[in-house]
Amino acid sequence: LCKFFSNLVAKSLTEPLELWFDYLIGALELDGYRSPFLEYYTKTEYDSFSLYEKLASLRSKVRKHFGDDQKLKLEHFVSMVNDYEDAMMPINISSPYRDADDAVQVLTAHKAKGLEFSYVFIISADHVAWGKGKGNNNLLALPRNLMQIRHTGTTDGEKLRILYVALTRAKDAIYITNSLSDFNGKSPERLEYLREYDDGTKVISPLIPSGEVITHYQVSAYETAEKNLINWLSLFKPNSPDLRAIYKDRVQNYRMSASSLTSFIDIVYAGPQEFFKNYILRAPREPETDALAYGDLVHKTFEAVTNRQLSTEQAVQYFVDELNKKDLSPDIMRKLRDKGPTDIQIALDKFSNILYNGKAEVNLAPEKIVYDGVPITGKLDHIVVDEQNKSIEIYDFKTGGYHKEKWKSHATLYKYMLQLEFYKLLLNNSPTYRNYKVTRAHILFVTPDRDEEVYDKVYEYYDQDEAEFKQILKAVYELIVTLRFIDDNEIFLPANPEFGLKQIKQFVELLLAKSA
Repeated sequence: LCKFFSNLVAKSLTEPLELWFDYLIGALELDGYRSPFLEYYTKTEYDSFSLYEKLASLRSKVRKHFGDDQKLKLEHFVSMVNDYEDAMMPINISSPYRDADDAVQVLTAHKAKGLEFSYVFIISADHVAWGKGKGNNNLLALPRNLMQIRHTGTTDGEKLRILYVALTRAKDAIYITNSLSDFNGKSPERLEYLREYDDGTKVISPLIPSGEVITHYQVSAYETAEKNLINWLSLFKPNSPDLRAIYKDRVQNYRMSASSLTSFIDIVYAGPQEFFKNYILRAPREPETDALAYGDLVHKTFEAVTNRQLSTEQAVQYFVDELNKKDLSPDIMRKLRDKGPTDIQIALDKFSNILYNGKAEVNLAPEKIVYDGVPITGKLDHIVVDEQNKSIEIYDFKTGGYHKEKWKSHATLYKYMLQLEFYKLLLNNSPTYRNYKVTRAHILFVTPDRDEEVYDKVYEYYDQDEAEFKQILKAVYELIVTLRFIDDNEIFLPANPEFGLKQIKQFVELLLAKSA
């Protein structure tokens, strides 16, 4: 990976780092050339997992290296790699072998400090390893003027303290082992802290519960040689970590959101494979395009209008100020500076009354809402609460093109419909809003069309639509938390732009049938 990025230096060090991550995994095509890394590094399931783990770890390390306030670019990554190389330090990442349910962690006592494990094994509990024996610690040659800093051993108190650390890591059981003899047939001196002694028939230690040390005598030379051969050969066998155990851990506390639900069923532009990549493999997110940046800026501006009661002129200035904080290419910055102020003015001319009289960015995640065993979460763009009639209307902002079709006759509108049903379910089960009635919802298409018009598309709630939505929600959640969707070829589909509403509805019917 480091070599790959280094080879791109000649292209542009000032490009956002996410852009190069996205290119690396093959999700982006530059000049019609698709990255070969996707094919090379994703031959097996573990290869895919490992690739995304490395990318996520690299980005995290760059962020930590330069601070959270930095706008990461390719030059930051190259600089970090150079720093690690100069310091001769490895760039370590997390490992599925370590994180799996049945993984065994091999640690020094120093590394184990502050950690706890169900079972702990302390090996080589003899005088050389844990007692006063110094061993050969001086493998590094030093010049005469630095001899005074040479480490010459550890004090008895330090040895005893680190043994105490090791002994206190176990929650359920601890096993302490030592050898009757070393590879040369010589018996190592007993660890004095355990007060072991041989009474002629057995080994006694008054400090262990049973008092008697369990002794296992050496097996035959033939069995020892055979085991050594097997152990040596195992080093050259490909390992197969239990990735399902890692996936299971990642969905253990999964909470369904409106966006994750629609992403799962949207086999036109997303679908289960994309959901798996983003929510379970935790792949690097898509770089901020002009469309994503524009949507983010509009939502921030409308939130500021509501919370600060900004005038139209102030809202336009707020949009520009927030745009200047973004790390975008000069062309995109120029495009949004030309487009944004005019669009904001047109949208506020029509929707200002709604924005001034509602609540913005209503975050229900802290309420830990659960519907019929399904944890749900989310943030609503805007709601208008009628305290007198105890009713709520939902508003969701969309910066894409306006769709005049009926709700159930267009793929995009069908996804919007499911989102609005999701928001109603959140409010109905919210401790704060459960005593209010959600009367209807609105999609505000806030980007002006060619006629400089913006639109309010009203959605009416019906019992049958709500019942069907709840079935879909429970079916998708069950498939996700059990991970059954990964191993089902009929469900684990990639995005297909050739599909439309018909295929999405057929897919939803399949999900309902699979979960029945």
